[in-house]
Amino acid sequence: MEKQVYSYTKTDHKIIEKIVADEHVQINHVVLSQGESLPVHNANAFVYQIISRGIMKIAIEDREPELHEAGTILAISRGTKMAIENGGTESLEFFILKAPPPDA
Repeated sequence: MEKQVYSYTKTDHKIIEKIVADEHVQINHVVLSQGESLPVHNANAFVYQIISRGIMKIAIEDREPELHEAGTILAISRGTKMAIENGGTESLEFFILKAPPPDA
């Protein structure tokens, strides 16, 4: 395969979508509107979270939540408990890269 083109949804409303899932990487796209959050969960792979818009409020394990703005990349170890929510007034948009993917 020389080239593959992927697209993602452009929206201000809540969406969680898997964009790429192959043997090399899994890439998810998430948008959370003001006041929205993801369920508390443990990372099922080593993940990079790339914040492209808004402010992410994230609590790692049982620590106090931290705020991270667009332009930030977070690296989170497999098995880490996290609580993620929109920490601002505009939509939060971020991409999750799992490498290797959970099934690898």
